[in-house]
Amino acid sequence: AAHALGVTYPLLDSSFLTVFDPAHDTITRNGETFNQRPLSDVLAHESSHTVLEKHFGALRMLFVPGWKAEGYCDYVAGGHSVGDDATGLRLLASGTTHAASLEYFRGYLRMKYLLEAKHMTVDQIFLQRFDTAPLDHEATAWLAGQQGAASPYPAL
Repeated sequence: AAHALGVTYPLLDSSFLTVFDPAHDTITRNGETFNQRPLSDVLAHESSHTVLEKHFGALRMLFVPGWKAEGYCDYVAGGHSVGDDATGLRLLASGTTHAASLEYFRGYLRMKYLLEAKHMTVDQIFLQRFDTAPLDHEATAWLAGQQGAASPYPAL
């Protein structure tokens, strides 16, 4: 969370944000890359954490894989830290290691795929266990097809 744009503690009913400018709808974090997002996206993302905890319960959310919570929150926010989906696919293909931003993108991509392509409900996704390696292959191939690009993963 040291390099996050925001952090939410639903049990405290509080969110904390880095430097933001409501007039320009921007929020900025201390980082070299992917350090700015629309403030409205981050507010939607952080609020979604509270919604998840209210829906599933605080104890259950402690054991939910991070990709599900962060991926869902980015999905609700309508985007992710790496810009657009095409940029995320290029980063995956390049093998770059923008660790936190890329992990958020992977969570977003998995969630987007499960909700839109597999037509799963949020409850189904949060209660089911997934093998993320094949899920990443499927989700990336699906999004690449949506974007008219090649998947960065080899076919299985």
